[in-house]
Amino acid sequence: MPRFGWDHATDWYKRVIQDVWGFDLEVIEAELTLAEGNPAMADLVELAHKNLADAHAAAEAHGRTLAEKLSVAA
Repeated sequence: MPRFGWDHATDWYKRVIQDVWGFDLEVIEAELTLAEGNPAMADLVELAHKNLADAHAAAEAHGRTLAEKLSVAA
């Protein structure tokens, strides 16, 4: 079962994408993504949906920010 903080690859990806390639990276995390598939987490399904919606909204906002930066640079 996945656990918070056990994704050891994220920091490596961040180093390459930010430090090596110089990209503007924002990591957006959504907790409780497995709640719907685990009966023991049934009480957390609503919170999982909210977390996912919040993560999508954050990703959209960051996408707009990047698009603005690109249009100004062009």
